[in-house]
Amino acid sequence: MVYDDLLDNIAEQLSAAGHTELLEKIRNPEVCIHLALCREPYIQYMISGKKTIESRITKNKCMPYGKVEKGDLVILKQTSGPVLAVFSVAEVNSFDTRYSSLPEIRHTYQKQLCIHDDWWENKKDARYAALIGIREIAALQPIRLALEKNRQSWIILRERGEKPKVPLNIAEEAASFYPYAGIDQLQEAFKAGKLTVKELVLLYLNRIAKFDCGDNGLKAVLEINPDALFLAEALDRKLARGEQTGALFGIPVLIKDNINTSDRMHTRAGSFALKDNYAPTDAAIVKKLREADAILLGKANMTEFANFMTDGEMPDGYSACGGQVINPYVRDKTPGGSSSGSAVAVAAGFCTAAIGTETCGSIVSPSGQNGIVGIKPTMGLVGRSGIIPISSTLDTAGPMARTVRDAAIVLDVISGEDPDDPATFLQPVTVSADAAAEGSLAGLKIGIYRPGTTACQEMHRARFAFLCKKMREEGAILTDNLEFHEDFNVWHITKYEFKSAMNYYLSKCHADTNIRTLSDIIACHEAYPDIALRYGQRNLTEIEAHTGGNLTEPEYLRMLIRRDEVIQSFDALFAKYDIDIIMCETYNNTIAPFTGFPSLILPIGQREDKLPIDCYFMARRFQEKTLIKAAAAIEKLLGVTLRPVL
Repeated sequence: MVYDDLLDNIAEQLSAAGHTELLEKIRNPEVCIHLALCREPYIQYMISGKKTIESRITKNKCMPYGKVEKGDLVILKQTSGPVLAVFSVAEVNSFDTRYSSLPEIRHTYQKQLCIHDDWWENKKDARYAALIGIREIAALQPIRLALEKNRQSWIILRERGEKPKVPLNIAEEAASFYPYAGIDQLQEAFKAGKLTVKELVLLYLNRIAKFDCGDNGLKAVLEINPDALFLAEALDRKLARGEQTGALFGIPVLIKDNINTSDRMHTRAGSFALKDNYAPTDAAIVKKLREADAILLGKANMTEFANFMTDGEMPDGYSACGGQVINPYVRDKTPGGSSSGSAVAVAAGFCTAAIGTETCGSIVSPSGQNGIVGIKPTMGLVGRSGIIPISSTLDTAGPMARTVRDAAIVLDVISGEDPDDPATFLQPVTVSADAAAEGSLAGLKIGIYRPGTTACQEMHRARFAFLCKKMREEGAILTDNLEFHEDFNVWHITKYEFKSAMNYYLSKCHADTNIRTLSDIIACHEAYPDIALRYGQRNLTEIEAHTGGNLTEPEYLRMLIRRDEVIQSFDALFAKYDIDIIMCETYNNTIAPFTGFPSLILPIGQREDKLPIDCYFMARRFQEKTLIKAAAAIEKLLGVTLRPVL
């Protein structure tokens, strides 16, 4: 209706002015409309250090959406006034230049552009210009005067199908759609000129300010990258120059606060003792994210020290630095942990994807609680150097996103050998995000594991039963009631490895820090108990007192041997039942973490109380592709898309 009213208004003005020959073309139903506000419709430019220009870009007055192309029919209209002119675009020429070369450009394009000499004299700081040549079709007043109007709208007409339709109310559409858009959708919007990377970052910052901050906020985001907008502008310029872009080009990603970034952000694991810690180097996965052109939007809040400070006393999602993360679906329910902020931020539309870490359920648990997709990769698929550790045997990092494909794209980027992590040296395969498009349930052999300790709400069980029925209808082969004896405990590994791993990490921090050992962390907390010890630090003090940090304890060595036996037993389970993947009603926090096998959690529905219902999958080592195919097929089959009401 908005478009019809707009075209009626334009047609009326052109008809009154005698330009009836244009009406049929403008009324063509195969025409797609784009709208862009701008101040100088004949030129886009950026000027370093000029706040006025920054303001124009921020307020969408420099054509961030309706990017014109040669051959477009353009109606130049005052924002709340009459049509001024109709013309076609004869040519578009972009220049990345200094002022010294502008006179040559001016002489070449003066006639086509109708630019006044005094304009050039006022643009001595120009760095980039997109000059648009025009061919006049109809002018209701002299074209030069039309171009000089202070604020106009371009109404750009082109054949439907060449570009997606851009709504008239761009700001409203962007605010509701783009924060929840997928990676492919966003990158298509960047390339189509409908959205800039900077605008996307601003949309997320606006949502964070509105829903995450303050006493009633979700407290998912611990810190914003002060360079995020500068990085976004740099990527916008990169795209404008036609340079090759990375797999995560322009995608804002939040990083869990225990992952090093060698920039102006802290790396604290939520701990008061590390509140002033700046990492000297990027973590291996952060390097890969930067190389893929991702935007590191900020650090996500987390359960302090990845839920390793206490033995159950500290609630999921609490940290001394960030406070309590809130579940966006039901505020008084747990957000899961320890990657709580990462999960909530993705669910609430504060970022496109996030990175979490897991030792024992810390990716899949919060992902399930918040209705998103989480992947815990095989131990050794993703490098771990630069991550504040718990266990050198069990720690890993993985993607958290709203769809299987988005999670797979991020996993593709962060996977690969890490020269500082020997666990990655034997990596036999590379994950492919294309597996999400190849997903099919036909012939897939799935084993259903129902551990006796699993406690699910009746609605959860009913939804799981419905899923099993639908999967059989799609050709999946299900084997129920797998038998596997869980006679192991990750604590007997983590409690011995923590001191050694933490002391090594702290030894690599900046030399001017006073926190160099686990003992220093404990002492700092004890010096500020009101701030740092709201829930105590029982695990830390027990480990400091009863482990040597040299990994020579007999119990620890026996558990490493037992772990290898469990890995062989779990491999044998797949062979015994002839299955490709294992499926559980909800996440299992022992088998995959202890063995290092990959796991994935997927939302499959929603309870009456609005909490998400999840389903959990495991596969053999380095069989992420099988997990992704299966999960993508189930995602497509069920069509479940969850979004909390904030």
